[in-house]
Amino acid sequence: MNRLGFRLVPLLLVLLAPALAHAGGFYLAPRGVRPLSRGGAYVAGVEDPHANWYNPAGLAYSGDQILIDANLTLFQAWFQRVDSGGTVQPEVNGYHSYLPIPTIGGSFGFDDIPELTFSLGVAAPNSVLAEWPQAADAAQRYSILSMQGSLLATVNAGVAWRPIRELSIGLAGHMLIGSFDATVALSACDGVICSFPEDPEYDAISNIALPSVFPFFVLGAIVDLDVVRIGFSVATPFNLEGNARVRVRPPPAAAFQGAEVVNRRPGCNWMDESDPCRDDTVASAQLEFPWVFRLGVEVRPIQDLRIELAAVYETWSVQDAARIDPQDTWIQNALGGGLEYQVGPLDIPRNMNDTISVRLGGQYRFTDFLTVLLGVSYENGAFADEWLTPLTIDSDKVIVSGGAAIDVSPEVSIDVNVGYAWLAPRNVTNSMVPQANPIRPPGSEDFRVFVGNGTYQTSAPFFGLGMRWRLDAGHVPYSTPEEAEPADETVEPEPTPEPTPEPETGGSAPATDGAADGETPWYLRGQDQGAEPEPEATPEPEPEPETRETPRQRRRRLQRERQRRRRR
Repeated sequence: MNRLGFRLVPLLLVLLAPALAHAGGFYLAPRGVRPLSRGGAYVAGVEDPHANWYNPAGLAYSGDQILIDANLTLFQAWFQRVDSGGTVQPEVNGYHSYLPIPTIGGSFGFDDIPELTFSLGVAAPNSVLAEWPQAADAAQRYSILSMQGSLLATVNAGVAWRPIRELSIGLAGHMLIGSFDATVALSACDGVICSFPEDPEYDAISNIALPSVFPFFVLGAIVDLDVVRIGFSVATPFNLEGNARVRVRPPPAAAFQGAEVVNRRPGCNWMDESDPCRDDTVASAQLEFPWVFRLGVEVRPIQDLRIELAAVYETWSVQDAARIDPQDTWIQNALGGGLEYQVGPLDIPRNMNDTISVRLGGQYRFTDFLTVLLGVSYENGAFADEWLTPLTIDSDKVIVSGGAAIDVSPEVSIDVNVGYAWLAPRNVTNSMVPQANPIRPPGSEDFRVFVGNGTYQTSAPFFGLGMRWRLDAGHVPYSTPEEAEPADETVEPEPTPEPTPEPETGGSAPATDGAADGETPWYLRGQDQGAEPEPEATPEPEPEPETRETPRQRRRRLQRERQRRRRR
């Protein structure tokens, strides 16, 4: 029983680590309606506020634009575990809450610095936080019961610089904020007073919560060669660091009646049950997150067709272990008050793999108002069979998707998508993920229990809806007719006044010696023969009242000027 104090809280906290590293590390699928419609191939061809995530250099093609979209993934997973005795347990089903994953972003520029484009945005990660059965004997209980209460969002800002038409460079800063919550069962069966290591009577229910504020950056560039664009970006790694709150409900077995986990930091009156600080049990956690490298090449063989091939490499192998250090945390009053120990630090192996994703996608503009998008991608799983559990159901995956962009006006487009994420089924027989047990020594071979053996299956259809509002294409420098809306309006030439007919020179003299208005008298006609009549002065037209140029007229004028510069 003397291992209880050394292992309880660290084993609670390690359950947080895989929750943060789901699916290639963190995400089930690429984020955003339009990027996902192209299978995530949106590194060289990005041209909206999603650039903050994929490649900030793409902001140079976004102009003044507001974007709102959301994707909903109907994720389900099935796990049929084989327990430590070789018994096949009933299949359990986990599902992701039907909560859309939103993105809100905007890009904008200034007339005085047209080579710069700025952006602001907020988004939620496209990750899966599954809910599983809560029964006392649920097959997956030693891996996960619930992640209810977890909430994550990224706040981001970016800037792109396009000094010449052929090159743009961008930088975006992200702040991942929110809270990770996980609930799981721990076994307290020691093999002496308890002979069955998976007896629910000896299961403790634990909950951990880690508030998070983690910054990272994305740097990117795009080389524009007209029919070919080459894009590259890199996202910096970051460490998950902070103090996690720990709560434990002891097992219902009689041996654990009265046991509690308390905080004994200096200044805390932990002996006083009314002092709230005694329940403030925390532990510092550290977990590395990877570098992410993206490379894409987009070709535009004809004006309305765009095809991109992209690759994404994530260095998840840096996450070899989760490092946990409880702070002044003690176990007391177990076995009727006869046991108390301080909880020590621990490193928990993770052994993740690097992932590579290959993505092919594109779009074709069929009419003036309809563009169709298609995409497909493949990514290897981040976990080998030995380290797979229901908490981290990740496998080799293929994503097939399609969508459409409908231009309801020159400024507003509606985006829709639909697709399916297929994860390869797994049949694990060599699990090395141990049952979380703070009682048994880890070397007790007779009682070693592994929780990952069994079959895994998933289903993940998704769909999304979004809107883009292009406020002013005038802030897209060096744009071509394909990058800006075509100028349908033409400048009509001002009407020119018809010439005044010259008076006829022929005809007989007047019968009288008087002269009509404007004629020469008869007695002076001989003197001005051969002289040219002076032309009548054309009155100058009155100036039209000055009218102020509307924003729409300004956009059209700037578009025509850019097209004329391009033709020259």
